[in-house]
Amino acid sequence: VDASFTDAVTGTRQIRMLGLDGKYSQIQVDNLPGPRGLSAVKGLMFIPGDWVNEIHISKGAGTATQGYESITGQINVALKNPETADPLHTNIYVNGAGRTEFNYISKHDVSRRWSTAVLLHGLTNQTINDRNDDGFLDTPMQRNYVARNEWKFKGDRGVRGEYALTAVQMESAAGQVGAFEPGDAWTDYMGMLEGPSAQWSAITELNRVEATAKTGFIFPDAEWRSIGTQWSFYDHHHVHRFGRNAYDGRERFFRGSVLYADIFGNTNHSFTTGLTFLYNDFDEGLEFAQDSLMLTYDVTRTERVPGAFFEYIWSGNERWSVIGGIRYDQHNLFGALVSPRFHARWSVTENTSWKVAAGRGYRTANPFMEQLGTWASQRQWIWGLSSTVRPEIATNFGTNLTSKFRLNYREATLTLDAYSTQFENKLVVDLDQSTQAIHLNNLTGKSFANTAQAEFNWDVHRRFDVRLAYRWVNAHTDRIEGNPTEDPFVSKHRA
Repeated sequence: VDASFTDAVTGTRQIRMLGLDGKYSQIQVDNLPGPRGLSAVKGLMFIPGDWVNEIHISKGAGTATQGYESITGQINVALKNPETADPLHTNIYVNGAGRTEFNYISKHDVSRRWSTAVLLHGLTNQTINDRNDDGFLDTPMQRNYVARNEWKFKGDRGVRGEYALTAVQMESAAGQVGAFEPGDAWTDYMGMLEGPSAQWSAITELNRVEATAKTGFIFPDAEWRSIGTQWSFYDHHHVHRFGRNAYDGRERFFRGSVLYADIFGNTNHSFTTGLTFLYNDFDEGLEFAQDSLMLTYDVTRTERVPGAFFEYIWSGNERWSVIGGIRYDQHNLFGALVSPRFHARWSVTENTSWKVAAGRGYRTANPFMEQLGTWASQRQWIWGLSSTVRPEIATNFGTNLTSKFRLNYREATLTLDAYSTQFENKLVVDLDQSTQAIHLNNLTGKSFANTAQAEFNWDVHRRFDVRLAYRWVNAHTDRIEGNPTEDPFVSKHRA
């Protein structure tokens, strides 16, 4: 897993797994949908570091219960909540470049059954910095606010509930120094969204409201049996203007799930099954400058996806455990989506384990937002796709070997990983075919990402640890017109 910069224009960071962009990883927040869709690039900014309690990573396609969008892995960010948060946590950060940041977390027991947590994050920077005198801001001016309120319910008869409301407002301004005047208010900067300034500027405004609810019931006489529901909704609005090019996108998302967990005979054979329904509505407005003309486009898409899943877990042997799952989703645009998933773990010895994983995933590309940095240029978007929109489809399989042992009486670990992701279809973004355009095409050849990694950890001394690691990545996508096929900006070797 890498945390890398998406591009130098926006300065946003993304998670990369197994040699592929973060959009192919399914990022969740408290086991509910996280950054995705129009928030795939900037979504990590909605999760302030102080809010994070734990991060769980699953390499490969992952579980079938969380949807069909996972391809390279699942990352679940567990936030601090009424059970895990400190009673009160605050911090303030200020630096010489004008950035001021404030974080606040508190939890409160409202009654015997209800408790709540309040999480606040604020960041402002209105200082015009150009220390290298190149005429452009060194860092964007920005104003970010994120607020979350979560409630937990513990009933006396096995009923549990978690309910949260999150609000996000983010504004940023960058570009040539002459486009901004000291003392200007944020309303002046945001006014540039209506029309380009005399000098080049990059203005962004983002507003988001999210509501989630999880309710479960554990049967008192059978702790292995439970039934629950999960609901997630958000309204996401993103507007930006980079120079003369402008974008106005809105996404409305809803996913509801009903889950039932039980056993077959005894706890060695357990299963989880359920039904889901996903609604995703996109409305994107594009405005491009071409010489003295302004070209406008409207791109809309509405997805309705009912689905069902079944996952079986076998743990009847001390050395073996197997998880097999399958999903069936009926997409209103793409038809039937079948997502098989398989995981197995074998304890070769008491200190050595071997894992294998395989699975298939689907996702819908949102190129106008996923290629956010390209808006800074005056390139034209050329949609070379056929009239039939196709989803991105990939199969991932891999293996992992982990061994713990003692070296010179001190604990050591050796981990070997090998994974391969093979695409059946992919949205190919070609920036090399023309310097004047961005070409979008469905995959006509091959696309894959193969990765292998070796890692050695050794507790050399009680005050001295050593970690040695090497990773090899071969990421390849066939592009038209004989252009280079290796994926750009992907390090083949890293140690």
